Amino acid sequence: MNGDDMDIQEMFKNMSSTRLRALIGGNRYVVIDEAQRIADIGLRLKLITDQIPDVQVIATGSSSFELASKVNEPLTGRKREFKMYPLRHS
Repeated sequence: MNGDDMDIQEMFKNMSSTRLRALIGGNRYVVIDEAQRIADIGLRLKLITDQIPDVQVIATGSSSFELASKVNEPLTGRKREFKMYPLRHS
């Protein structure tokens, strides 16, 4: 999913665990790029990890500072952070 997409932002706005289960279906992984653009993304990710434990979520963003500030508190003890540095062409 792309957090820049207004449809994705709107979809997450009033998301319940029932709607999340329907959206995720049988998938084991959910990838959200530009996650920092989704309102209350930390709470949404917490809902996924708490209510659908078999699903792994990967949330990425070009603004790591902004993304970290939105997910740190709600996901305490539920997350791992990885820093990925830009690839350089030679």
